[in-house]
Amino acid sequence: MYYGKYEYFCSFFCKKIIIDQLEGTENRITYARNLFNDQAQTYNAFIHKFPSNVIASMFGFERKRYFKSEEGAEKAPKVEF
Repeated sequence: MYYGKYEYFCSFFCKKIIIDQLEGTENRITYARNLFNDQAQTYNAFIHKFPSNVIASMFGFERKRYFKSEEGAEKAPKVEF
């Protein structure tokens, strides 16, 4: 594909699209992690209230752990063009 003198603008917009996609992916991961942790909290509270705790202990239901990311995962990877 030939872009002629507009090659710079095309590469700029392609980079912008990639950056927007990466930001969207990070947002979806954060949303999913928060949703999981909220559901785990609701579940844990439910199995510790009476009479649910009696049934939960009879059938071996245990607390769910919250999602914790690995150390260093809070830093976004550096993307170079």
